[in-house]
Amino acid sequence: MRSRVGILALVVLGATPGASLGQTGPAAGGAAPVTHARRLALAPKLGVAWSPGGMRPLTVAAEATWQTALADGRVGLALEVGSYAHHRTDSVLLSGRAVEISGDAQYVPILLSVAWRDGTEGWPMWGTVGGGAAHVEGDVTVAGSDAPPEAGWVPVVHASMAWGLRLGDATPFAEVRVAWHGDPGFASLGGSLTTVGLALGFRYDAL
Repeated sequence: MRSRVGILALVVLGATPGASLGQTGPAAGGAAPVTHARRLALAPKLGVAWSPGGMRPLTVAAEATWQTALADGRVGLALEVGSYAHHRTDSVLLSGRAVEISGDAQYVPILLSVAWRDGTEGWPMWGTVGGGAAHVEGDVTVAGSDAPPEAGWVPVVHASMAWGLRLGDATPFAEVRVAWHGDPGFASLGGSLTTVGLALGFRYDAL
């Protein structure tokens, strides 16, 4: 009678002979799949960017990432809004005399990206690929006289890679990014812009 009760308990609990009644997950000796809970993560970032033309602006950004259930929770969607500005002053000869020319440019990119999250639970890593648009403003001052400011939108494509250290619901991280910005076609600011950026951030799992 006791033997029949024991067999009945194993069937009801979904256990198999030889397995512990309190065991959950894979059988002993099996590898547990890498899973990530579907959640919303928020991340402020601060960094610096470099361009072949000599730009070295500080960058600030805020990113929100939603981890989907795709690929065991590794695939996510990221929305980011950032800003960086550059000021440059040059002295040129004009009609035999030195004239000071100052220029300012500000970029505000808005990016939508596909994110891939991997790594271990304590040392996560993730990458993003995507694009969007940047609002660009430019103006020039020549010998103290201001030219009319110009503004417009340009396309942006980018790819990034980040590595972090998980501390509970928070993950400080470092990120490397390459981005291309289209030509705004301004009189004060012409040509496309390619930047390589390095940023430090703090990712918080909000939900």
